[in-house]
Amino acid sequence: DWPEKSEVFWNNIEELIPVLEHLDFTGGEPFMIKEHLDLLRKIIKQGHAHKISIHYNTNGTQLNMKALNELWPKFKIVDCHFSIDGVGEKFEFQRHPAKWDNALSNMSIFNKKRSDKFHTQICHTVNVMNVYYLPEFLEWAEEFGISVYLNSLHYPHHYNIRCLPGIAKKHISEKLSTHPNPNVKTFIDYMNQDVDGWEDWMRFVNWTVRKDEFRNEKFGNTFPELAEVTEYDKYIDKKGNNNVYYKLV
Repeated sequence: DWPEKSEVFWNNIEELIPVLEHLDFTGGEPFMIKEHLDLLRKIIKQGHAHKISIHYNTNGTQLNMKALNELWPKFKIVDCHFSIDGVGEKFEFQRHPAKWDNALSNMSIFNKKRSDKFHTQICHTVNVMNVYYLPEFLEWAEEFGISVYLNSLHYPHHYNIRCLPGIAKKHISEKLSTHPNPNVKTFIDYMNQDVDGWEDWMRFVNWTVRKDEFRNEKFGNTFPELAEVTEYDKYIDKKGNNNVYYKLV
């Protein structure tokens, strides 16, 4: 069962409170699970909070001021990683239906609370849609004043950067090759590993076309430079369908 629906899960965790050293809340979205706040209150009440660290992965859409101001300061260390895969409309496209202004506001509030006991960082998952814009994202994060951990998406395969068309990989490699961050090179090398990703790229196009239709969006409007270097439009027929992938299935 999902943890918030499983009484057994929370009871098991509660029994471990005296010996707990670290809690890691990933997702779905942990700040939407009220039961986890009940657990934190029990830890505080039992006098064990000062020896327990907490890590969160959050999409930035939720803000709990009570936890931020009253609960977390009681713990040894609280570390918040924001899953932010783009800026502005690129964030909204990848994290639909999240709104960038809301996420940015929440991150700003969290960032202002940083201290020796409260850490913030962005976890940027590099994928098909954002690898081209990696330099711009790192520049934005530096200006915003938050460090970035670069994470590689492996699955689903049609969002893995290895499935990009060869011509796109060439353009992206050239763009990223001069970036001073040494971690960026690891993504160039990973992207260019020998792999036949054509069918996965077709799945990406097919799924994106379908999403654009029911979300009333357009991939090429949000990611125009990426659409150009991947030659995305050549896979779309006049009716707006992926005119290649249907031949594969």
